Amino acid sequence: MRVLAVDRRALWYMAWLAPRRRPLSSRSVSELVDGIRAGDRAALARAITLVESTRPDHRQQARELVSKCVRIPRPRALRIGLTGTPG
Repeated sequence: MRVLAVDRRALWYMAWLAPRRRPLSSRSVSELVDGIRAGDRAALARAITLVESTRPDHRQQARELVSKCVRIPRPRALRIGLTGTPG
């Protein structure tokens, strides 16, 4: 078995070079709605985070997101309540 020694600077540099996710505020509401419609779990997670956010700019986006999601045609709707701490 081979063990590699990697110093912290190298790990930090590799993490710094890794592709970064776009911040929540830079994602358009239409991208999130399209992702939710396509069954993308990451888009759903971002949408939930957006709706739960208390930032004023996120609140406006959340209102727009919810109003667009309400108009998504669906055969039968389920309402699911999520509680508890994240993670």
